[in-house]
Amino acid sequence: MKLHINNIIWIMLFVLTACNDKMEFYNYPSNSLNFVFDEYLRDTVIHKTMVYYPDAYQKDTVWVKLRTSGFVLGNPRKFSLKQVPVGEWDAVPGIHYIPFNDSSVADYYSVATDTNEVEVPIIFLRDTSLESHEYTLKIRIDENEYFKPGIEKYQTRTIYISDIIVQPKYWNEYAIKGFAGNYGKVKYRFMINAAATIGTILDDKFFEDLVGKAPELDYALLAYWNSFFKTKLKEENNKRKEQGLPPLSEEPKPGITTGELVSFDL
Repeated sequence: MKLHINNIIWIMLFVLTACNDKMEFYNYPSNSLNFVFDEYLRDTVIHKTMVYYPDAYQKDTVWVKLRTSGFVLGNPRKFSLKQVPVGEWDAVPGIHYIPFNDSSVADYYSVATDTNEVEVPIIFLRDTSLESHEYTLKIRIDENEYFKPGIEKYQTRTIYISDIIVQPKYWNEYAIKGFAGNYGKVKYRFMINAAATIGTILDDKFFEDLVGKAPELDYALLAYWNSFFKTKLKEENNKRKEQGLPPLSEEPKPGITTGELVSFDL
């Protein structure tokens, strides 16, 4: 009998421990609001880059989900978000993102009638400062007349945003000799814009798929991309000539007045 009672106690302890996170929800007001993460809180931090978008794209959107606690109500409820400074490279409202109280996004910050979930857009702006540093936007749910603070670990969300050109891992000797030539920041930005005209994203995966399986390479495909970029570069330089500009070139190195011409000659 004693053994049986001990087993029951252990089972109860296990159930209470396993359900601890779920029980935590009941320790907060029924009118609280929380960010929604995956089961293991792996997606609390979001890294977003605009680097693979062509120059024409000047905005990018990250959608975040929130969920209410308590009963689903028959009326809409407004909620508020605010930025929490982290102390260094904080995103600046109006420069790096559209402020939460801007009239263009204000209608999104409301939980609709008869629902307990909402997705809101965080709209980032492609400021040139993002080309030099990654900026941080830490968001907290702000208390208002409809919602009280919920579970602390679900009250903030952090998004890192950048537009920094970095040489792809697989821009290797096979990429250099096969289709792209030597790496350059201006060249890579040009290639991103050119590939976007046919719906291709020139990211790390593009290079990995193309030259990451060496020596089993598709040389016909490499030749296609080399010809494609040569053609696009010729078009670009013709436009620049009409505008009275020199051919596309890299930024000059320190102590040198002219940069290396962008070329796809192998």
